[in-house]
Amino acid sequence: MGQSGNRVAELYRSKATVLLMALVVAVFIGALIAFSFKSSLLIWTIVIFVILAALAMFEPLGELVPFDLIALLPRTVIAAEFWRSGVKKWENMANAAELFKDEFKLPLIPPEIAAYLAGAAEVVFPVLLLVGLATRFSATALLIMTLVIQVLVYNDAYTTHGHWAIGLMMLMAFGPGRISLDHLLFGRREA
Repeated sequence: MGQSGNRVAELYRSKATVLLMALVVAVFIGALIAFSFKSSLLIWTIVIFVILAALAMFEPLGELVPFDLIALLPRTVIAAEFWRSGVKKWENMANAAELFKDEFKLPLIPPEIAAYLAGAAEVVFPVLLLVGLATRFSATALLIMTLVIQVLVYNDAYTTHGHWAIGLMMLMAFGPGRISLDHLLFGRREA
């Protein structure tokens, strides 16, 4: 592993990073449970974080749950959400263009072009994210889309978009892990 790989490994093992990753995992698992059972995200996130933080105090989280598995969670959850949205657009592009015209109202881009661009991005980047190919680039593209959606379209959906942003920034900072095509092709954990 190169010098940057050693730096990532050192960061990963530090207590602050362990607690940050525990929080990221808690938010994602809490979101899945909260949305599945229509209950409080905050309560589930706190409960799961306390459990993971307690485990981390007794043994490094990296030895209990490898980063490679932790990185799979945001890759799969976020990819599924964007994929679902992209497929809906492609199933009825005329309706998607109407949404961009009447509801989304993005500035500078005609609704028809915006619908095709968003539809393409929402099927290409999630697949790349899921298989772990060009992960940092795909996470960056999806984070930009998330910010555009938050600022220009659904500015009251900050909790959902905040969860996406946390996962995407984690992937941008630490990469996809070893369960990825980036690792297979480039031989780096932080690819």
